[in-house]
Amino acid sequence: MSLRPTTVVAVCLFLSACGSSSQPGGAESSGGAQPPIGSLPSKAAVTATTLPASAPPLPPPAAAPLLAYLDGLDALNQGKWADAVTAFSRALNGSGDDASFVLARGVAATLAEQFPQGLNDLARVRQLAPRTREAELWTYAAEAMSGIVSPEHTLGGAPLHGQVETRPLVSIPGHMAQGGNDYTSAYGTVIAYELGDAYQRLRLPPDLGGAGSPDAVRGAPKRAAMLKAGQWFAARAMRRADLAPAHASRAIALHDARQYEAALREIEYARAAYPDNPDLVYISANCWLALGRPVTARREYTLALTGQTAFVQGYLGRAAAAARMGDETRVAADLKVAQKLDSGATSRVRSTIESDLAKARVEGTAAKLVADLAAAAGNGATSPDALVEIGLRAHKASAAHRLRYDEIYQDTVRALEDGVRANPRTADRLAEWARYLVAEADNRGEAVEPRRATETYRTQASRESELTRAIRVADLALVIDNAHAGALI
Repeated sequence: MSLRPTTVVAVCLFLSACGSSSQPGGAESSGGAQPPIGSLPSKAAVTATTLPASAPPLPPPAAAPLLAYLDGLDALNQGKWADAVTAFSRALNGSGDDASFVLARGVAATLAEQFPQGLNDLARVRQLAPRTREAELWTYAAEAMSGIVSPEHTLGGAPLHGQVETRPLVSIPGHMAQGGNDYTSAYGTVIAYELGDAYQRLRLPPDLGGAGSPDAVRGAPKRAAMLKAGQWFAARAMRRADLAPAHASRAIALHDARQYEAALREIEYARAAYPDNPDLVYISANCWLALGRPVTARREYTLALTGQTAFVQGYLGRAAAAARMGDETRVAADLKVAQKLDSGATSRVRSTIESDLAKARVEGTAAKLVADLAAAAGNGATSPDALVEIGLRAHKASAAHRLRYDEIYQDTVRALEDGVRANPRTADRLAEWARYLVAEADNRGEAVEPRRATETYRTQASRESELTRAIRVADLALVIDNAHAGALI
């Protein structure tokens, strides 16, 4: 059967998306925290590269109003409430009446004790988005803190006939603290009671049931409660999907500055929207490796390589992590794959990886070291530090023999994709790849007491995403042969 050129091009483009990534060069210079093997992809690679079909790509970089909004959330996290008001105002200047930005400024103004502005913004949110309860929750808190209470929220109801002013006392109903689809009960409790009601109790005089200690609202306990409320609001807002590119860009900058823990915080927010994005996972792995956490780094490198099976820096990173764990088998396998992909990049870091492996290599079998550990623990004379050292040696000795299903899965996916790359004109190879994805979409795991939940053997974004990927692979097989039985099944 002859194939049209467009058919071969379609297959090759799909494979390029499924198995390629930017492949930056050599290792960073040492100093401070130990840097990971290889450098990071460029900012453009993280935000604009063609990503594999296993994960949705990141959208374009965030616009200026979103960046200003993110600056405001950072200020809330740090308790700089007036700065947050300014940042949210910048966001609104560039976006108009965005309800989420108005809500954020109302929250910041409330915490900055700029109550008239805060209440005005919260009222505006209720006009822009009448169905949101969060604005009403914060309105109750702002009224309780300020004493500027609307008639409908006044304890005892609106003023009676002949009364002019309402009492500066608000009763926050319990249903406002209860969680729903919009926020959790924990969040509602913090805002309604730990922030609003507690502030009101300090503000009110004794004859209205308060402590009569208005100066106490300036004290450390109340300031801590206000900081907590702002941080809880910011933590929820940080997970917006449209902020993911900004978080990714920040993560790269923080990684380059060797601020690895801060970079991981940004990655966590970005991965809330894009959990299996290979570029984000790869940066995460680099950070964990630099922080001396090779086990976590190795798992993250494997997840990144599952999405991008021809990514040389991923293999070099996982080899570096495995070397620090003393796993000679995995080091050799990953260096072999990396050598085929980019011999130059592999040569530049091979000696460093092999040196780390030599330092981690232990003499003796795992069984003997476990027996030594039992004997040392039983004699009562061995120090705890010495016992830990023997245990670590036993752990490293068993590293090469430990089955890791996530790596077995990734190795198999790579082999299947390599088969398609070698012969993109054959529908059989594509159908075989699709069949494997379908067979493994039901993630394997086990339930071990006392745990009730199943512990899965590999990280999976969702069964649906893997089945969707299988369908796309099968579709390409059908482009080549529209009657291929394996692809149809």
